[in-house]
Amino acid sequence: MLRRKPRVLPLRAAAVSIVLYCNRHPDEDYLPLHDRPPGLPSAAWTAAHRENRSRQLVVVQKIENDRLCELRSLAAISSPNIARLLAVYHSGKATFSVQEHVDLDVLELAPLCEREIAAVFSQVLRGLLSLLVLGVGFRVACIRTTVTGAVKIVLDWSYEPTVDPHFRLAGTAYLAGFLEQVMHGLGGARRDWSSEARDFLRVLAAGSLPAEWVRIIPRA
Repeated sequence: MLRRKPRVLPLRAAAVSIVLYCNRHPDEDYLPLHDRPPGLPSAAWTAAHRENRSRQLVVVQKIENDRLCELRSLAAISSPNIARLLAVYHSGKATFSVQEHVDLDVLELAPLCEREIAAVFSQVLRGLLSLLVLGVGFRVACIRTTVTGAVKIVLDWSYEPTVDPHFRLAGTAYLAGFLEQVMHGLGGARRDWSSEARDFLRVLAAGSLPAEWVRIIPRA
């Protein structure tokens, strides 16, 4: 007997559990390391779990933003192309985020051929789109990749959208400029871009995002 194929349901962001520690400093659980990955904010550092047999590496960052409602919104998104927030620590008057460590800054892979750049950007775009639909302000610290080739956006958890509205989604110039820099960085001294790549760069240089992106950005 033939059955009607069920309708495809719209994709929704999956919620993830974030551990919250009160009156506890992340140094109690994570051993700070001396190196700081390129691209991360100055208030961030790498650390290794003190009791984890695998010596899990993480990135710890002091949070200056007290807009916890938006912080929770960003933490709620589950995307394979965004470095995951693992925990938030409150110690005295200070707040710290702990997120997964991602191995290598993508710009350290440059120069890449155009096909490789397109592969990187396809993952970056998927991560950014999952953030854009949230309708909250965010700032990207850097873009990194795992040894298996998974590209992940590393967020700056100390963003302050109420202080600097330039980072709100209502203004796309920040994202466009950031993506333009990444694309040129991955291309090195490349000048022989394809017509499609030149068109994409032209849109970004104008401070805009592709039209198909703009349609999904929530209106204020």
